Amino acid sequence: MAYVFVTLKREHEALSFQFSLAMSSRNNSYIVSSSKITERMRRIKSKGTGLEHAMEQILRRAHLKFKRQPKMLGHPDFQIRGTNILVFCDSSFWHGRCQKELDGRAFTINKNLWMEKLQYNKKRDARISRLLRQQSWSVQRFWDIDILNNPNKVESRLKRVFINSEDKSKNDQAKRD
Repeated sequence: MAYVFVTLKREHEALSFQFSLAMSSRNNSYIVSSSKITERMRRIKSKGTGLEHAMEQILRRAHLKFKRQPKMLGHPDFQIRGTNILVFCDSSFWHGRCQKELDGRAFTINKNLWMEKLQYNKKRDARISRLLRQQSWSVQRFWDIDILNNPNKVESRLKRVFINSEDKSKNDQAKRD
C-alpha cells in the first residue's frame, strides 16, 4: 500500500492528511487525480457559500445577532453574539452524512482516498465539537439538507438553544450574586 501526504492550508492552520491510493486492477498503477479534478477542487469555497447565506437568513429571521467566521478552533461558521453558541453548517458530502460515501460505495475512482478523507473529516468534526464543549461552548451542527429544505426546524432549534443559553447565564449570574 502506498501513501501520499497532502497538506491543506486554511487561514490559521495547516492540516496534513494521509491517504492510501487506490490500485488500478488493470495495470497495477495508482489512480491519481487529473489536473481538471484538481482545478475543480481548488474552486470549492469554504467561506461565503450559499449554505452560509441560507443560515444567515435563518439567524436574522430568528432575530439572533451573530459574528461570521469567528477565528477560533474548528472554524465555526457563526457565533451567536453575547452567548456561548457556535453554529457549524456542514455539507452532507464533505462531513460524511451518507454511509455509502463513508464506506466507499458511492465512488468508482480513488475510492480509498475519498473514504479516508471523509472518515477523517467526520472524526475531526467529533473531536472539534468535543474540545469546544469542554471549553463550555454550545456546539450546534446543522446539515445542509436541513438548512436548505427545513429552515423552520433549524430556526426553532436555534431559538430553543438560545433561550436555554440565556436561562443558564441568568442562573450562573444569580449564583455569583
